[in-house]
Amino acid sequence: MKKIYKRIIKKIIKTNKFTNPANPFNNKLVQDAEYNMTYDFNSNLWNLNYIGTIKNFNNQNKNFIVILESPHIDEFDQNGNGIKPLKNDKYFIEKFGGLLNRSNSFKKILTQNTRYTVYLVNAIQYQCSLGYPTEYYRDYVFLYYWERKKQDFINRLKNIINSKTIGIINLCTKGSHKMVHQIYDKKSNTYHNMYKACGVRFINKVYGLSQSNINSLNSLVECSIKTAITSSSYQIIYTIGNHPSSWYSNKARIK
Repeated sequence: MKKIYKRIIKKIIKTNKFTNPANPFNNKLVQDAEYNMTYDFNSNLWNLNYIGTIKNFNNQNKNFIVILESPHIDEFDQNGNGIKPLKNDKYFIEKFGGLLNRSNSFKKILTQNTRYTVYLVNAIQYQCSLGYPTEYYRDYVFLYYWERKKQDFINRLKNIINSKTIGIINLCTKGSHKMVHQIYDKKSNTYHNMYKACGVRFINKVYGLSQSNINSLNSLVECSIKTAITSSSYQIIYTIGNHPSSWYSNKARIK
């Protein structure tokens, strides 16, 4: 990240620390988690059941790894302690199995008599939204931490991937900061136009990375996912999907 924006965003995070117990500077994070996924022949639906934070990295169940960008507000308790990824996201719990079953990548692979493990992994484990709606600070804080945390993310992925890993699904958001498209630089007493979309121009301006294929938080994380897959000796399917926050819509899908 460019030094000027690192300074500004650090100041934003530091100011938020005094009112937000889940502030990243308090070192509060949400641990990656695992679920069981089984088919219920009575309801003809796939069920997800929370197991806990990931402890058994040698799980011999066939498994899927789901990547999210960062924890949301309700994934922390009132003291700022992390609870679990997508704690209150009923759409993910209710729809993940069905979307997976209709996915072009996986619909021919799932078998109803198999118990699967589903791992939920945040690319950044800190609350990048700072407790505000994501259109405010999430993109900025994510980029602030990405440079120093992406290797940690890759390492966490490598620890989970094994011979039973079927696929990795990137459900990271594309990003949006339309409510804060200008930021103030106190040192120079100027406002910087940061664009409303989290696209190539924004990432280049903040991060100094000018690549046409890096046009969202999703695509930024994708590069690290592919690095983890390539470093393994396994054949793993990689695909993307809509962020779970949009799964109320019938257009939600996993490719």
